[in-house]
Amino acid sequence: MNLRPKPIRLAALFLALAAHLSAEVSEGMKEADLLALKGRPANQASVGARVIYGWPDMQVTVVDGVVTKIVYVKAAPAQAEKAPEPAVAPAVASAPLPPEKVVPLANPLISARIDFVRAEAGKQIWADSCLGQRAPRIHIEKWLTDRPPPRDGRFILIDFWATWCKPCREAIAELNEIHRQFGDRVDVIGLSDEPEQTVRAMKAPVIDYFVAIDTEARTKKELNVVGIPHVLIIDPAGIVRWEGFPLLDGHQLTPDVVQRVLDLYSTP
Repeated sequence: MNLRPKPIRLAALFLALAAHLSAEVSEGMKEADLLALKGRPANQASVGARVIYGWPDMQVTVVDGVVTKIVYVKAAPAQAEKAPEPAVAPAVASAPLPPEKVVPLANPLISARIDFVRAEAGKQIWADSCLGQRAPRIHIEKWLTDRPPPRDGRFILIDFWATWCKPCREAIAELNEIHRQFGDRVDVIGLSDEPEQTVRAMKAPVIDYFVAIDTEARTKKELNVVGIPHVLIIDPAGIVRWEGFPLLDGHQLTPDVVQRVLDLYSTP
């Protein structure tokens, strides 16, 4: 009997939300949590992989989706009988950044990323969330395809699946289409924890993308995956940009979603 993953209980979701709302900005915090906690920044600037967000009370540096530095902005003391001064931008504006690298306040890419992360962060998943975090190591025991994917800085789509799982088999057609459309930019990998002979014995549906096994389920256990299929999309910097059950109503993984991830997180 094939069991579909059970939804996360509402109580657990409320506890997670309460913990999030009570959190303070700290080093090591995910970029998505920072933006959800502080709201839209007053301004932001970027140099390479480094993004600096500015709010009236603090300046936060994010590298590869993780908070690495926090600078609190102190209010200037009032001075008696001094004429009012014009408002000035927070400390971010005077940071020593090359002028050509400064991102405008209404940068559409930053806004689009924030909106995308907020939409994805609110959905149900059947594993520990690592959205916006560095992906765990993908353990491969053996490749069952003719060759492994090239290590050339592409995006990686990893699908945790099994031959006995009906939803997993249903997702194969869409993953084949994603491989067909984006195979030059995204390495699609199906990773099962079943024995080699079991995976090879499945003749239909045909899988066109890369297939591997890890019978110890090391990465799956590290992510605490309790329902499959479970998919991660990892950018070339190793950061998870999409995660979840690919058949979830309202959050299905489609070629359009993959294109959106590529548009938002590809390096110019």
